[in-house]
Amino acid sequence: MQIVSSQFEINGLSKTMIFRIDSAGDKGALLQIFINKDYDISQWPQGQRLVDYYAEKSQSAPALIVDAGANIGASV
Repeated sequence: MQIVSSQFEINGLSKTMIFRIDSAGDKGALLQIFINKDYDISQWPQGQRLVDYYAEKSQSAPALIVDAGANIGASV
């Protein structure tokens, strides 16, 4: 398997993502998240309220996201 490292920017922060270029699972996860935007909560009726709540709460305490699923963690 060929491992690829890719740099990108989100909210002004530079991030690195490592994935397997020939993995159907990695490609599928990246397609769902970044192309199809399946995890974009702004499409939900209460999406903006959730975004605002997260922004407010993360000001007073660090945010903790636990990715307990499979694949490459791109959704977090």
